[in-house]
Amino acid sequence: MFSLHNSTAFLLQSFAVLALTSSINSQPNLRLNDCYGTTGTANASYNSNLASLFESLSSKASQNYSFYNDNSNIGIYSLYLCRGDVSNESCRSCVSSANQENINSCPSSARCADVNFFGKPDTQPWLIMSNVENTTSPDQPNFYARGLMEGLIGRANINDRLFEADEQTLKIGDRPLTSYGLVQCTIDLDVGSCEKCLSDLMVEALNCCESKIGWRISGPSCFLRSLSMHFMDSSMQARDDDDSGAMHYFNLTTILTATNNFSDVNKLGEGGFGPVYKGKLINGKETAVKRLSMKSKQGLEEF
Repeated sequence: MFSLHNSTAFLLQSFAVLALTSSINSQPNLRLNDCYGTTGTANASYNSNLASLFESLSSKASQNYSFYNDNSNIGIYSLYLCRGDVSNESCRSCVSSANQENINSCPSSARCADVNFFGKPDTQPWLIMSNVENTTSPDQPNFYARGLMEGLIGRANINDRLFEADEQTLKIGDRPLTSYGLVQCTIDLDVGSCEKCLSDLMVEALNCCESKIGWRISGPSCFLRSLSMHFMDSSMQARDDDDSGAMHYFNLTTILTATNNFSDVNKLGEGGFGPVYKGKLINGKETAVKRLSMKSKQGLEEF
């Protein structure tokens, strides 16, 4: 069972945000459809243009685009984004079924507004859903899941898709503990804006749900999900052969060498917890390193 926490204090513009998620193999059903702004006959022209834009988005989805934005010179700006771990077929089916009368829930999101939001990292309004079960106790944070999510935020900013998903298994005594995580930004953002968007939503998620076994938070420009159960399409996750999901440890010298002593040239962006740097390990593998700020109050587990 999931509890719902919705922030409605920051509805600053007229737009629709569709936080659409479901199991890969389940039948689509409506998860959320929030619309803000004017309604009625005065908005008839807007609704007509919106329908035309949905047709344009559906057309692009049929061509195996996982992301597309458009304004078609009619004063409405729109985009859709399919979750990075779903197939082209699922994406196409999702977007093609999205229209004003029947917007089906599936692993994607769509957004429409009468102002240009392309390239702007919007985190509000945001929606949080959390599992009602705690990891151990209500007062004990899930440091392992937090560490995984922080790593995903950094790594999402070193690939063109602005998407990252992974799992991590650690042994707590004799008991293995596996965490699964997924982060993604709309591809109209630059890497710095994506990192800030994800980091800002991560703060909200930790304030709400850090002790829970699962949570998800969605904003207009990015979203994150953490769960102790598998929820991703494994066949779509690209992972190197040596990437087992286990936590790796590096000494400071290795980190300094990989990031060229935290050179500004390697800096990808900066969020609420500190700057993120692109690095290359001695084996040639690219990585992202978050240099925690003194005010982040984070420790070795998060680093």
